Amino acid sequence: MSGADPYEAAEDAIQSRLDESLHPRGPEMLYQHVASADLGPESTLLDLGCNMGKHSFELHRRFGCHVVGVDIDAYYIERAVALLASHPRFQDAVVFRVGSADAIPADDNSFDLVWCRDVLELVDNLASTYREINRVLKPSGRAVIYTMCATVLMEPQEAGRLYAGLSGITATSMLCANHQEAIAGAGLKVVETDMLGPEWGEFDQEHTGKPAKCLLQVARLLRSRAAFVREFGEANYEVAIADRLWHVYRMIGKLAGHMYVLEKLADPST
Repeated sequence: MSGADPYEAAEDAIQSRLDESLHPRGPEMLYQHVASADLGPESTLLDLGCNMGKHSFELHRRFGCHVVGVDIDAYYIERAVALLASHPRFQDAVVFRVGSADAIPADDNSFDLVWCRDVLELVDNLASTYREINRVLKPSGRAVIYTMCATVLMEPQEAGRLYAGLSGITATSMLCANHQEAIAGAGLKVVETDMLGPEWGEFDQEHTGKPAKCLLQVARLLRSRAAFVREFGEANYEVAIADRLWHVYRMIGKLAGHMYVLEKLADPST
């Protein structure tokens, strides 16, 4: 008679442990790294890839610093400016400009801190972008970067469909090794790295349930492909499924969040 299945003996205990939260950190953690830079009312911060200015306003609200929001899309800047006009208390401290990550519209040594969240996935040339971040930082200034990268679990066919469906995502910028090489080439010092993996996905699931909802919607899109394509078109179908797969892939380890805290060297020779 064969022995008991070892997994069967441990199954209930494993299930019990898996039902316990690991207390994942969420996006709020990034602000802790800004706080450690000891910014104040005289400090100036760059929100690189600011979209409609959500983080720009929040960074000023939390830290009282001057904030410059930059985005390559003029539409988002127009919306940010409109929002700014409706909030007079921000108008002396927050400004918005059109500009790209590899040609930031600012002088050398302009900023005490650069904030860049969920942007570098869209950048074609990481080397020039990190050089620009280094250029506009003041000596000893810091950058807080959050980006998503593909892992070894991501199959080439999956990556191709995901990047094709999500406009602007570049395969080059989805590789962690390319970020590390570009950071070193720009002469920036790595103060801290945090390989977050699926942690923000866990946080999102526990607080909003969004990843599970995305998984359910992927199943519906796959099962009723012809109907969705007929109603919304092939291009919109591919965007819809890629957008939801992004969250699913993060939860199962095909995508992983990465956070970097970088510092401009006061003396480039050090």
